[in-house]
Amino acid sequence: MTDKKSYNIIITGVGGQGVILASTVLGMSAIDSGKTVKIADTHGLAQRGGSVISFVRIGNVHAYTLSEGEADVLLAFEPMEALRNLKYLKEDGIVIVNTHPIVPVAAYIGATTYPPVNEIISKIRKQCKKVFFIDATSIARKCGTEKMVNTVMLGALSALDDFPIKMETILKNIRKMVPPGTENMNENAFKEGRKALLNLLKKV
Repeated sequence: MTDKKSYNIIITGVGGQGVILASTVLGMSAIDSGKTVKIADTHGLAQRGGSVISFVRIGNVHAYTLSEGEADVLLAFEPMEALRNLKYLKEDGIVIVNTHPIVPVAAYIGATTYPPVNEIISKIRKQCKKVFFIDATSIARKCGTEKMVNTVMLGALSALDDFPIKMETILKNIRKMVPPGTENMNENAFKEGRKALLNLLKKV
């Protein structure tokens, strides 16, 4: 752990992207590292495609959820979900965003609208001092299947300088929790996500 009393992460995406699995992996990894952790999940629409948010709080904290302005990191598996949840981020917090959009069915039938991705990215940049964009979906596909977006994003998260859990511990828990037979694919996806963020950090 860094000198902070706690390290607060929000993971957000839509149903089917593995947000809950990602938060579970982090929770078990924190426990394996001898740290206290609290996790709370909130779901939007129950069906696939609804918003999902998971709060992961590492350290000695009382509440399971976060108030606005408390998150050290926002890990967003989908760009619109990143924009919706920026309110939780600290002023000096970090955002990691998968740039691949998942357009809701309602937008296709004209019941709602989904802005162009470049507009979403522009709005996020204006509101955040520290933001990193990676195409985690493309990375996951290259590693075998886009279902591994969550693993790619965990790899990116592990690359942050002050992240309090070792990558080896996260990888161990990924291998435990992913479907049998996909362990090596997921490990590769994790490492590719980590490499993608490390490359971006070099440019800062």
